[in-house]
Amino acid sequence: PENIHAGAFSKVLVLDWGLAQAWREKSLDDVDSLKGTPGFLAPEQLNPNYSLGRFTDVYQLGALLYSIVYKKTPIEGKSIREVLEKTLDGKVDPFDKSKNDNRLNLIIEKAMARSPKARYETVLDLKRDVVRYMGGYATKAEEAGFFMQIRLLYTRHNIICNISFFFSIFIIASIYLFIIQIRESELQAQKDRQKAEDLVYLYDNLNKYKLEMESGVISSIESVLALETDVTKVNKILISPVIKLFNGHNYEAALNYILSVLKYRPTYDSAWMYLGYLHFIKFDFNEAAKAFKNSTNLKTSRNFFDISIKLKDKFDHSNLQSEDIVSILNTSLNDEKWDWVKYHIVCSHYYHRSIGDHLVLLKMILKERNPNARIQIDYSEEDNGPVLSLEGSFGIRSILVFSDEKTVFHSLGLNELHVYGIPRIEGVDLLEKEGVFVIE
Repeated sequence: PENIHAGAFSKVLVLDWGLAQAWREKSLDDVDSLKGTPGFLAPEQLNPNYSLGRFTDVYQLGALLYSIVYKKTPIEGKSIREVLEKTLDGKVDPFDKSKNDNRLNLIIEKAMARSPKARYETVLDLKRDVVRYMGGYATKAEEAGFFMQIRLLYTRHNIICNISFFFSIFIIASIYLFIIQIRESELQAQKDRQKAEDLVYLYDNLNKYKLEMESGVISSIESVLALETDVTKVNKILISPVIKLFNGHNYEAALNYILSVLKYRPTYDSAWMYLGYLHFIKFDFNEAAKAFKNSTNLKTSRNFFDISIKLKDKFDHSNLQSEDIVSILNTSLNDEKWDWVKYHIVCSHYYHRSIGDHLVLLKMILKERNPNARIQIDYSEEDNGPVLSLEGSFGIRSILVFSDEKTVFHSLGLNELHVYGIPRIEGVDLLEKEGVFVIE
């Protein structure tokens, strides 16, 4: 419309924003005194019985978006009176779905809803939906279901999806050819072939172990020890599920599995080390010290044994507060595994405490990293996943922790991070690489 002008540096100026306010006390017969742009006015601007608010700005921005998309005023008529009557009735000219993506139409339709309650609550909410639309994400206006989410995911990553599909076909074909070759092979005796198949089975199933200890796992450990005599190879087979369980934050399952391994291999050094890590992560420093003492990895086990003894005398693991955990995380330890252990302490805290307690801990860690910052954290669970907002904060320079390889918010598994109006924060790029949608 004519009241929108572009200034220097692409700054947009709205010249008569809200000028229809003074006309609200008049009737539709007095259209000559109208100030404002007919067709862009919200219904409440023409009715003195209704109040104005943020929802009025939302309506007008929706009307502006309509005019940008369709190159015409959203409400047209043969006279100004007709336009105003249609405005009061909320009769926006129909969308031409053949000329525009209907997903964008839904955003405009929600912004220009006749009832203020049906619109976006704030202009920022409207902006976020437009940003989601432009980025190929589902918007609140369309209330996307599962299949729409899948379609949008494919649209955003169509190249990766196509490559993954053809790669999967290639893998399946390769496995099929491999099985045929195995079946046609007559170079090995039946006993040796059965032994090789058993080892492959053990590799596959032990590496996929995730949830709970079963009697089958015990028999698998026995089978490994019976089928394989190479100590190095046995240790590699037995420890691989532990690493996967740690990566998946399944700490209780990891504890049960390690105890079973130690039952059959009581001198296995790595098992004792991981047992010590698990007790340490749970703040049971007394049991951690016992496990580290049984390990023969002299440097690492001695480092963690000493710090376990020190912390055991200082903290009661059954009644630790957030400030105690921060104090533990700030403890100095010259060991390459220390940052890894601190990362799992935070992740374990997320799985065993309330989200409120965990956010308090994360805020304290963030404050340690940014001592001069004012930090405001808002967390919510949305349909697409967890959303965290730092809006209202200032002075935050970095969210990196744990040797600058992880962010303080990694444990939350975020879908969105809102840092609108905050200068670029160090570490945000890591979240973006992990697929977090960052709104700046």
